[in-house]
Amino acid sequence: MNGIFVILLVNRICFSNMLLNTICKRGDLEINIRKRQEKILEFIQEKGELSVNELIDLIPASPATIRRDISFLSEKGLIIRSHGYVHNPDKDSPVLPLKTRTILASHKKEQIAKKASELVKSGMTVVLDSGSTCLAIALAIKDKDITVVTNSIEICSALALSDIKVICTGGIMENKHLCFLGKDADIFIENIEVDIGFIGATGVRVNSGFTTSSPLQYDFKKRLIQASRKQYIVFDSSKFYSANIYMFANYSDEITGVITNNSTDETAIVQLDLMRDNGLDIILSNDL
Repeated sequence: MNGIFVILLVNRICFSNMLLNTICKRGDLEINIRKRQEKILEFIQEKGELSVNELIDLIPASPATIRRDISFLSEKGLIIRSHGYVHNPDKDSPVLPLKTRTILASHKKEQIAKKASELVKSGMTVVLDSGSTCLAIALAIKDKDITVVTNSIEICSALALSDIKVICTGGIMENKHLCFLGKDADIFIENIEVDIGFIGATGVRVNSGFTTSSPLQYDFKKRLIQASRKQYIVFDSSKFYSANIYMFANYSDEITGVITNNSTDETAIVQLDLMRDNGLDIILSNDL
């Protein structure tokens, strides 16, 4: 009997290990698919238009795999297909729509969100800017006993079924980015004070500061900084290469710090060192 028991136990352990390996491989596969699709979106964002054959040459995967990715992204409305080419659906804008930005660098943004969530404690009032990185932060803090103030329709929706008290600024709805901006939103923020604010940036101006592409966003972000006792600018490392026209905060402004993903790129390293020299708290996720 003891021998039979040992055989059954060994078989069960072997089966458990096989199941665990299968789950791990499936998880790795999903991450690889997501990263490959992110790379496709990055190429299309940079070029505006590419042929399918060019994408096949640029990305190390089989032609059939690339075509499946293109079909998936097209069905989601993130790209446009036409006669052997793929196009950026909003090529005339310096900033992509929210649904596209949510896909781009999504793993990095999830890691940034985890770091941000560690700063949020029970009982706090938190202000979240609009944008894909702040949306990731909202999802990371949805189980906390806190109050969230935001101008983001997506964040309000994401937290609707949670126990978090959500306060929306109101204002004029900006359709492309699904958020409220304008005078009413600005006045609302001017009249509150929160424990911590997470403010998104669509670009970093080298040796200078953090930027956005919209004058309305500029006004709103300036007020978010003023309304927060602690202020963190949040962005993934791709923003070191996409400075926009309006700089809402510089490295020496009264902001607490920056949360971004780790990077081995020299430009990112130099800029982060400069931010540290100006007294900013630099928090890096482990994701390269």
